Amino acid sequence: MGIDLSKLDLSKLSVDRIEDSKFAVCELPNNMTLSIPVSLIPFEIKEGDILNCSFDGFEFKILGKDEKEKERRLSEVNALLAKIRARQKNE
Repeated sequence: MGIDLSKLDLSKLSVDRIEDSKFAVCELPNNMTLSIPVSLIPFEIKEGDILNCSFDGFEFKILGKDEKEKERRLSEVNALLAKIRARQKNE
C-alpha cells in the first residue's frame, strides 16, 4: 500500500539536501519527503532551492525554480533567528 500522490500538494518542493550527487531529497508542505533522481531535474539545483512542480495524477513535472519563494522563506528564517538572538541577548 503506497501513498496517494494525488492527495499531496506537490506544487512547491523545498530541496532539503542532495544525497551522493544522485538524489534530491525534497520536503513537501506537510513535512514529508520525496527523493527525486537528480538526473530527472533539467537544471542545476542546490540545497534550499524551491522547485515549482505539477502533478496531474499521472505525470510529475519539475517546471523550474522559484527564486522569489526561496528569498521569502530565507527572509522569514532570518527574521526568526534575529528574534531568538535578541531574546538570548536580553537573558
